[in-house]
Amino acid sequence: MMYLARASRWLPLAILLIACKGRQPHHRIQAVDDATGRGVPLVELTAFNSVPYYTDSNGLVAFHEPHLMGREIFFEVKSHGYESPHLPGSDLKGVKITPIAGGRTTVRLRRINIAERLYRLTGEGIYRDTGLLGEKSPLRQPLLNAQVMGTDGASTVVFKRRLFWFFGDTNGLNDINLSSAAATSILPGRGGLDPSAGVDLDFFVKPSGFVKPMIESKRDGLAWPYTPMVLPDEKGIERLVVRYDSGTGLGKTPAERGLAVFNEARSVFEPRVRWDVKAPVYPDGIAFPVSEGGVPYFYFANGSPAPRTRVRAQWKDVLDLSRYERLPVADPEIADVATGRKLKLRSTSVQWNGYRRRWVMLAQEVDGVASKLGEIWFLEAPAPAGPWNRARQVLTHDRYAFYEVVHHPALDQENGRYIYFSGTYSDFLSHPRNITPRYDYNLIMYRLDLADTRLHLR
Repeated sequence: MMYLARASRWLPLAILLIACKGRQPHHRIQAVDDATGRGVPLVELTAFNSVPYYTDSNGLVAFHEPHLMGREIFFEVKSHGYESPHLPGSDLKGVKITPIAGGRTTVRLRRINIAERLYRLTGEGIYRDTGLLGEKSPLRQPLLNAQVMGTDGASTVVFKRRLFWFFGDTNGLNDINLSSAAATSILPGRGGLDPSAGVDLDFFVKPSGFVKPMIESKRDGLAWPYTPMVLPDEKGIERLVVRYDSGTGLGKTPAERGLAVFNEARSVFEPRVRWDVKAPVYPDGIAFPVSEGGVPYFYFANGSPAPRTRVRAQWKDVLDLSRYERLPVADPEIADVATGRKLKLRSTSVQWNGYRRRWVMLAQEVDGVASKLGEIWFLEAPAPAGPWNRARQVLTHDRYAFYEVVHHPALDQENGRYIYFSGTYSDFLSHPRNITPRYDYNLIMYRLDLADTRLHLR
């Protein structure tokens, strides 16, 4: 009887512990775009203890600090290209939150950027906080994919009904790949994710599970892929080719340059031709198709900003460096359509847009006002050569770089009304106050609505 009496005293506590075991210990904080209601990635919330928390690709922070739960806390809120809320009656930009287990807080931000930040494409912990909160992510591998911690790039091209992605240097858990990484994804409409939700990347990997080097080279040092192109070879077989530089370093003349062809059986790019590394004309930048007088060409968005190089889209021409021609295009004088300020831009991507019935360009400003390499602009023209004279800023960054910006036309929606582009978010040459955990040196996807009246440049 005494045993039963003692047990009865502990029974309520045991029931309470069992009930609490399945309860969510975190307080759910979500930063949302006040125009769309969608979660905003890359929002920083920092308390007065200087500990920053960053929203994941759903705009979520799973907050759980045992000694701070149940206490009112002020968080400074900031994010590139978004206006933070003001604390009522104060000059502080942020919010006060009283975090409790299972609680929820929504922080609304006004977007200044015309382009909408959607999600992070690469790196670990893309949906970390989503998982901690017990919610679902759209990705098959939302936390760690092919051991990739950080990567540079990426350019894309459709080959064999899949979208191929090419990356530069890639950091892993305990290894670095300096000879190109690559992945594929299923195209939207063929079983792939809606690009507004995400991209499931299937990386080419080594037996260890880390991304494999995709370019075979006997040279020491880096091996980088450029200008992916798809075209039939001399036998009419569809081939995927890239220009490669190997034994090189940033800003240095490579030891070897040439064209490599994808071997589907081995899942690797094999050098097909080697070119003179001192030749003044060669394919550089993002290749895009242009038809002139019924003749198909590849043009290259190579930073001029007007495209300066082209080659006939035929196998023998693409392999022969002497067939690449420099176009007689003068550097255009480009002005900010809003202020008239003269801009120094380099093209990053050019594509035909069916919705606007014009050629559209994404360009990066060099030595911008807010950041050295983080200001991205939109331009349009009636022809690939231009004139490219007026631009509208669509992205800004506060002392952070956003480079290797590439429009992915295979993801366009509604005949190009919505275009999707990614870039590498990095502290490179920017000297930020703080380096952003997980996001730094990784790709972020944005969407641009070309129906936005702010993009009417004429």
